[in-house]
Amino acid sequence: MTQNPQQDIFYRFLTKCRINFCALPLHIGRADAGLRDILGSTKNSLTGLKLAELKDRCLYLLSDSFRCRYMLARTREGVLCIGPYLSEAVSESFLLETAEKFSLPPLAAVMLRRYYASLPLLGDDSAVFVMVHTYLETLWGTSAYGVEEISAAVDRDPSVKAAEIADSAAQSRWAIENIEERYRYENMLMQTVQTGQTGRLQMLLRGFNTMSFEKRVTEEVRNMKNYCIIMNTLLRKAVEKGGVHPYHIDRISSNFASRIENLTTTKQVPQLVEEMFLTYCRSVHKYGGEGYSPPVQKAMLYIEASISGELSLKRLAQEININPSYLSDLFKKETGSTLTEHINRRRIDRACRLLKETALQVQTVAQYCGIQDVNYFSKVFKKYTGQTPTEYRRTA
Repeated sequence: MTQNPQQDIFYRFLTKCRINFCALPLHIGRADAGLRDILGSTKNSLTGLKLAELKDRCLYLLSDSFRCRYMLARTREGVLCIGPYLSEAVSESFLLETAEKFSLPPLAAVMLRRYYASLPLLGDDSAVFVMVHTYLETLWGTSAYGVEEISAAVDRDPSVKAAEIADSAAQSRWAIENIEERYRYENMLMQTVQTGQTGRLQMLLRGFNTMSFEKRVTEEVRNMKNYCIIMNTLLRKAVEKGGVHPYHIDRISSNFASRIENLTTTKQVPQLVEEMFLTYCRSVHKYGGEGYSPPVQKAMLYIEASISGELSLKRLAQEININPSYLSDLFKKETGSTLTEHINRRRIDRACRLLKETALQVQTVAQYCGIQDVNYFSKVFKKYTGQTPTEYRRTA
C-alpha cells in the first residue's frame, strides 16, 4: 500500500494492537491468518468475495461461519481488509463441534483452538472501531458513509484427507509461529509493565483474548485461576526490576492472590487480568522511586507502611537516621511537596478507598488513616477532595 501520514499512523495503531490487516486482492491468501491451513482448504472467508461489487464510501462488516469477523473498505489503492477478529469469545463446545463438522484430527482441533486464541477480541465499544471510523472519515472527507453487514462461508476441500491436514508442514510451521508470537506478546507486556508505560500497555491490552490461556486442566475456572496466578508472579518480578520495593509488591500481589481465588466464573477473568496489569504498571510510577535519593525513598516507604501511626518529621528522621531539617529540605526539593502534604495525600488516598470499599464509620476511617480527631480529618479530607467524607461516600 502507498502510505500517506494518516495511513501510516492508522497502520501503526493496528500493528500495536496486534490486529491483522492487508490489501485485497493482492494478499487475499493470508487474509484469514492461517485458518485455511488448519482446515485443509484452498479457500477462506474472502475467496468468493466479489471485490468489484463493493461500493465506495461504505464500511463492510463481514462475518463467516467460524465467527471470525473482518472490516472491509474500498480505498484509492484497492480494498483494505482488517481482521480476522472476534466480537465475542467462542465456547469449548463450539470448537469441538466445528472440529467434528470439518472432520479434523486431534492435532488440527488443537490448532483450531490456538487459532482462536491468537485473534483479538473486540467489543462494540472498542477504541479500534473508533479509530477505524475516524480514519475513514478523514480518508473520504465525510462522516456520511454506509455501514453494511455481510456474511461468507468457508468450506474444507474434501479431497484433502485428515492425515494430510495433521501432518502438513504448513500446520507445523503455523503451530510454532503461533506459540512464538504468544511468548513475544507476553514478554512485550512484561517489559511495558517494568518500564511503567501505562499508555502503551493499555494499547497492547486492547483485544486481549483469554483463550490464549493454555488449557492445562479440564475445569475452565481452575485453568484461568492458574494462569492468573502465573501472571501475578511474573508481574511481581517485572515491577521489582522496575524499582518497586518488595513491601509494595507484596501488598499488591496479596490483594490479587485473594481475588484470583475468589473467581467463580470465566467472565470475571478479562477485567481482573487487565486490572492486574494496569495496577502493577502504575506502581512503577507510584513507588518506583526513580530519581529519588535513598533517604527520600526510605521516607516514602516508611510513610506507606505506617500510614495509621505517628508520622511526624522527628519520627521519620529517627527511623531513617537523618537530620530532620535536612530530610525536610531534601524531600521538598526532590518531590515538590512538603512531607506534611505528602503524608496527608497518602492518608486521604487510603481514606477514599475505605469509604468506597467498606461500611466503616467515618471516625473509624479517620483512625485507620492516622488521624484521631474526626473533625480535623473531615477538614483535611475536604481540602484534598472538595467533599466531606460523607458526601464522598454517597457519590463514590
